[in-house]
Order: sequence, then C-alpha cells, then structure tokens
Amino acid sequence: MTIFKRNKDAIYLEIKPKVEKNYWGGDVELNIICNPESKLDEESRVALLHLAQLISCAIPVMEDHPHIAKIMENYLIEYNKIIYKKHKNYDNVIAVDFKNKGIL
Repeated sequence: MTIFKRNKDAIYLEIKPKVEKNYWGGDVELNIICNPESKLDEESRVALLHLAQLISCAIPVMEDHPHIAKIMENYLIEYNKIIYKKHKNYDNVIAVDFKNKGIL
C-alpha cells in the first residue's frame, strides 16, 4: 500500500510500535512522511513540517515531564466527551480546529 495515494500536500505521522514476539512494550519509532510531489510552496511545506515535528516531540516531552502527559490526558478525556455528544452517529474521523480551540 502506498500512502501517497492520499492527499499529496498532507504530512503523515507514522507511529511504528517496537514489537517483540507480538508484544508491544510501549516503545515506538516515529516517522514523518512527506510527499515529494506536494504542490505546497516552500514556506507552507516548512511550516507544516514544523507542526508535525512539534506533534512528534510530544512523546519525549511527556516522558520527561509527566505533568504534561497528565494535562494532555485530561484534555483528551474532555475532548472525547464533547466529540461523542456531537458526533454519536458519525464514523471515527475527528476534526480539530486549533485556531478556535474547539471541535469542527
């Protein structure tokens, strides 16, 4: 399967579990996947890549600062409550609007 059959301008975060004998111990390898055929201008590509890097660095930041992980977990719990109420009858796609700090 090729990921590039999707949106050429998108950046994908691959979270690859490190597995031993069909068991995942919690370690992952993070990969940021960009399509070289993206039509975005250089400034936009760099900004989008930077956002992907910030999202990716959340994992080691949470390991180094457990209180950050707790903040994120609490946010996710509240967010999921709102999503469930708003989209009970929809599929599993979640849209996030960071500019308005809310749900689309």
